[in-house]
Amino acid sequence: MKRLHWMVLLVAVLAAGIMAGCSDAKAPTQPPAPAADASAAQPQAEVWTCPMHPEVKEAKAGICPKCKMALVKAEPKGK
Repeated sequence: MKRLHWMVLLVAVLAAGIMAGCSDAKAPTQPPAPAADASAAQPQAEVWTCPMHPEVKEAKAGICPKCKMALVKAEPKGK
C-alpha cells in the first residue's frame, strides 16, 4: 500500500512539473514594426571597397592600401 502512495505522489509531482514547465508566463515577443521605409527617404552613403580585400572600406573612390588596386563601389546589402 505504501508503494502505491509513493507512485501516486511521484506521478503527481511529475505531472505538476511538466505542467509548470509548459506554461510560459511571458507573453510571446514580436519583432518591432519596421519604420515607414526610412531607407528610401534618405540616400545611402557610398562605400568603396577593394575587390581583393573586402575588409577595406572607404567613403570615397581611391586605391587599396594593401594591394594598390582601384576601389570599387560596394553594392547595398539590400540588393
